Amino acid sequence: LVLVCSADLKTLFQSLKGVDEIWQPGPLDANSFHTYTPLMSLPNILNITLDNLPTPIPYLDAGGRIFSLPKHPITQAKDRWKGHKVGITWAGSPTQGRARDRSSPHSQFIPLLKQSNCAFYSVQKGEMAEAQLQDLPDDVDVVNLGEKFTDFADTAAAIAQLDLVITVDTSVAHLSGAMGKPTWVLLCHNPDWRWMLEENTSPWYPTLRLFRQLDFGDWDQVFKPVAAALTNL
Repeated sequence: LVLVCSADLKTLFQSLKGVDEIWQPGPLDANSFHTYTPLMSLPNILNITLDNLPTPIPYLDAGGRIFSLPKHPITQAKDRWKGHKVGITWAGSPTQGRARDRSSPHSQFIPLLKQSNCAFYSVQKGEMAEAQLQDLPDDVDVVNLGEKFTDFADTAAAIAQLDLVITVDTSVAHLSGAMGKPTWVLLCHNPDWRWMLEENTSPWYPTLRLFRQLDFGDWDQVFKPVAAALTNL
C-alpha cells in the first residue's frame, strides 16, 4: 500500500498502520503500482457509510517526533497549578476558498484567554498569526508554538502534550480528532459537509464537540457557550 502526500505530512503519516511506502507528489511511473485511487474516493469504493464507519481512534500520532513544550507564565507564577493546557487556532489556510467564512477574528478568543483555570498555547502557524498574537491585551498570556513547527509531526507532538484543543474548521481539527484529543471545533453557519448541519458531535472523531453559528457571521453565539463550557471544564 503506497500513500502519496505532501512533504509536510510525510513524517506524520508514517505512523499510519498498513502503509508500506510514502511517496511525494509528482510524476509517478504507472508500472510501479497496480491500482490508483484518490483518497477521498475510498468510502465509495469500500461501501463505507455512517452506519459502518470505522473509527479506530487514535489512528495518528507524532511518529516519534519530540516537541519541547515551553513553560507558560501562568504555570510558573502559581505553585502546584492544576489547570488545563489548551491549544487554540482561529484561522484556516488563507489559500482555502472559504477561509474567510470559517476563520474567526482572533479577538473573539480574548474572553476565553482570561480564564484563570487554563494555560493557552497557540498552534496557529504563519506570519499573520505572530502579528495577531502581539495585538492581544497585556493581561492575557498565550505561548506561541506555531512559530516552531516545521511540519505536521511537530504540530501533533505539541497537541499530544495539551489537554484540549479549541479550533475553527481547519487541519488542526482533523489532526487533533485523529489523535483522539478532546477538541472543540467552532463552525461557521455553512460548514464543510463533513461536519453536517445539526449535530454537536462528529461521526469521524468521537472526542470532538462542535459549536455552531446559528446566524451567518455571528461568532458571539459560538464563543459564549464555549466560554461557559471552559469555565466548567
